[in-house]
Amino acid sequence: MKKVNILGVNKAIGYLSGRGKAIDAATKKGVEQATLYVEGQVKDSIAGRNAEPRSVDTGLFMKTVYSKTKGASGTVASNVEYSGELEHGSSKRQGRYHFRNTLARTKGKVETYIRDKVKKATHL
Repeated sequence: MKKVNILGVNKAIGYLSGRGKAIDAATKKGVEQATLYVEGQVKDSIAGRNAEPRSVDTGLFMKTVYSKTKGASGTVASNVEYSGELEHGSSKRQGRYHFRNTLARTKGKVETYIRDKVKKATHL
């Protein structure tokens, strides 16, 4: 019977574990950067700088748009009570779709932010 010793397994496991941590950290940074970008783009949309109708009267709606991240997830929202009506519409007005259209418009850029951070962290 022949015996084979495989050298460096623990070192390889440690290296791969470190790469996983680097990828996780880079993903989180990419998500943070992308979320802030989308927040700015939603505000531009509300201000009338994109295709959607301008939604500024007092400026409260635009001021209440915020972003937050948790892990590899980002959220852009507004907590003003009429934000849903402005976004989706009502019997009195058509929806303006600032959030929906911005997400569709920025999807490629969001993916690029995250992909670039991961590539940089892993040197791929």
